[in-house]
Amino acid sequence: IREGIRFDYLLADSWFTCTDIVRLIKSRHIRCHYLGMIKMSRTKYRFEGKMMSAKELVKLLKTRKAIRYSRRLHCYYGEAEVELSGIIVKLFFCRRTKNGDWNGLLTTNTKLDFFEAYHIYSMRWSIEVFFKEGKNLLGLGKSQSRDFAAQIASISITVLQYNILSTIK
Repeated sequence: IREGIRFDYLLADSWFTCTDIVRLIKSRHIRCHYLGMIKMSRTKYRFEGKMMSAKELVKLLKTRKAIRYSRRLHCYYGEAEVELSGIIVKLFFCRRTKNGDWNGLLTTNTKLDFFEAYHIYSMRWSIEVFFKEGKNLLGLGKSQSRDFAAQIASISITVLQYNILSTIK
């Protein structure tokens, strides 16, 4: 931020999504939004005056017929604008199969729709896939060299291998 690098979204996994981080992003004047997975646990959100957990919110959306199916993404989804400790956020819920587990996304950008949020978050997920496959299949991080340039070369070769293999696939 000090160097002038600007970004639209701070993307995070469910480990990092909490009230403090959401409040930090909203309090800064850097004009970015938070978009992160949430745990479907006991965190309470205010929806229409009632305090509800994410699971309770999904049940309510089901009863109101607010859960839709997307042929484009092949998933069920729903959304709700809620309040988290005084901060207005938008929650998106998604699941792949009719009986699968629900996943949740939280964003501070209340103008965002589900399809944009899904697309933006999928960028972060592709990075996770790269690290998992790079470590498991291509030896990312296994170099035992003490030379910094050799470490950079090893990582660069792994990234090139991954790009070539994913292009062929």
